[in-house]
Amino acid sequence: MTTISFRTIPFLIACAISLPPASPVELAGEQDGVYERAAYRVTGDIVVREGRTLSFAPGSVVRFEPYTAVVVRGTLACAGELTAPIILTSVKDAPSVQIADSAAGPFDWNGVRIEAAGRAELSFVKIAFSTYGLDVDSAGSAALEGVVFAKNGRSNLVAGGEIVAVDDAVPFSFAHPEAPRPGPAASDPAIPPAGPVSDGPAKRNWKLPLRIGFCAVAVAGAGMWAGFHYRALDRQESYESAPYPRADEYREERDRAVVDRTVGAILCGAGCVGLGLTFMF
Repeated sequence: MTTISFRTIPFLIACAISLPPASPVELAGEQDGVYERAAYRVTGDIVVREGRTLSFAPGSVVRFEPYTAVVVRGTLACAGELTAPIILTSVKDAPSVQIADSAAGPFDWNGVRIEAAGRAELSFVKIAFSTYGLDVDSAGSAALEGVVFAKNGRSNLVAGGEIVAVDDAVPFSFAHPEAPRPGPAASDPAIPPAGPVSDGPAKRNWKLPLRIGFCAVAVAGAGMWAGFHYRALDRQESYESAPYPRADEYREERDRAVVDRTVGAILCGAGCVGLGLTFMF
């Protein structure tokens, strides 16, 4: 009989707790890189291309809409933590005003499929309410440490076409094509991932502060241009009507305003260009 150590209790408790309600980040199609801790909603199949790596940060909750799945032809490398597991579950696995029936159940989404040449490197991850849980192709590979399966429909784990017996809600360790070794989570709560976390570009929300900064520069530059533009016009009128030597003072002030106006235009243009670049890359 499989036993559960006291070390795994915080992990099991954390698996039962989702992130607080927030606007989820929607995902679909080809994905790769490192995704920061957040709530995600999968609206279409996620595909990890060959040679690419997809990873979610500890504490992330990824909720899948019906008939969606993760199809891995590259690497799915997710390293959760004892108190911050990575949860892959049904979109119904949380109260939501957008979903009439909020009770999750088996077969809610398809599961995680590791195809030929694909690889899964998972630690402290929970997979729940899917159809087949984790399905590893005979030519694929997987390394699991302390992975929890819960209430999946057809199976929790399939390796090379064969269903592997896995108890619900019990941390499970496994290696394919080697023999499975069921048991509690690794004794070290800070277990690292089995390989590189990501080969792709980090997809954190680093663009948001950049966009805010560039917007601020553009607005400040536009304000600077407008202010000194009117100042230059005012000093030009004063210069044309003032007697000497007062006219020379107005001329110098006009010239300084023209220079400052030019600086404002440059700042505004740089901010606009920078903002545009954040949407291109």
